[in-house]
Amino acid sequence: MSEDEITKMQEEAEKFAEEDAKKKEVIESRHKYESLVFGLEKLAKEQADKLDEDEKTKISDAVKEMATLKADEATTKEIYDSKYEELDTFANGIYKKMQEAAGMDPNAAAGGCAGDGSCGGDDCADGNCGDHDHTTGEDAEVIDADDEKKDEKKDEKKDEKKD
Repeated sequence: MSEDEITKMQEEAEKFAEEDAKKKEVIESRHKYESLVFGLEKLAKEQADKLDEDEKTKISDAVKEMATLKADEATTKEIYDSKYEELDTFANGIYKKMQEAAGMDPNAAAGGCAGDGSCGGDDCADGNCGDHDHTTGEDAEVIDADDEKKDEKKDEKKDEKKD
């Protein structure tokens, strides 16, 4: 191959690399948006009795809009990101409402610490102190039965080696 051919191929490869990177960004944004839409669609099916008609309509509209956006090859990363942010705000409102209806603290992490230092736990800043359960307010004693069994087997093996 001549130098000109090699240079031309390198330039084309660089051009396509930029296009591929842009396509990848669009696909990643679309997948993020699709995941949110599918999660809400699943929620609407499983928890229909806990949603009002406006919420159900908004979810149904989001499913239709997602299909329209996906079919349009001109949909940009920015459009997907914007739609995601809008729908994420809506979804967070639904989740918060459902948690409050269930008597849970919507600001607490699922089954754990709120991570804001309010519990006074040793590692509270990481959001999972383990000192107590924020959903009940009681001290938590975290015991994993499988870990206990593994520890017992290790102890038995050590005892067998000693004998």
